[in-house]
Amino acid sequence: MKFGELIELCIKMVENFDPKKAVTAYVEDSLKEISNPYENVFIKQVFFGVIRYKTFLKAFSESLFKANSSNTNRSDATLYWIFAYLTLFRIDELSHDDYKRLIQSQDPVKMNVFLQFIYSVEALKQHVRAEWIKEYDISYIDETIIGTIQKNVSGVSDILSMVEKKATGKVVLLSLIHISEPTRRYAISYAVFCLKKKN
Repeated sequence: MKFGELIELCIKMVENFDPKKAVTAYVEDSLKEISNPYENVFIKQVFFGVIRYKTFLKAFSESLFKANSSNTNRSDATLYWIFAYLTLFRIDELSHDDYKRLIQSQDPVKMNVFLQFIYSVEALKQHVRAEWIKEYDISYIDETIIGTIQKNVSGVSDILSMVEKKATGKVVLLSLIHISEPTRRYAISYAVFCLKKKN
């Protein structure tokens, strides 16, 4: 299955989910045609992650839309939730190539807006942090969420440059703002998941 198709299935599962129904039965029924175990696990864990952190991810997408009202569409909210989840919570479990291919599977203009926003510490602090700390511990947001972005931005600079060039024809370097590293209040652990490339 192509990476773009994986994301489409994730979007479909999130958007069609009825919280009044049994989640396990819904997931199993939705994935019954997916025979590849790696793809099955990827879609399942993205779905559960987005549903679990929907309030967190919705705060991110709302801030993204407000900051980029002229070049975003609210109908893409689920797409941004999924990529925000992968970027903020699961990027350490994805290989650089898989993350790059997931980004490349989408419209470069949409991905450029997303990447320029989520990988800017300044933008996150200015537009999203206040909403996040309403629901989550301040040290968790500063250290684990924004801290993850600060740690990983240099490792994905090639992806940001590639997408920006495709979307705009030029490349502008992101500026980073240093934030201190407070003690984390609580940790979150995840089962490892990966994408296996077909030969």
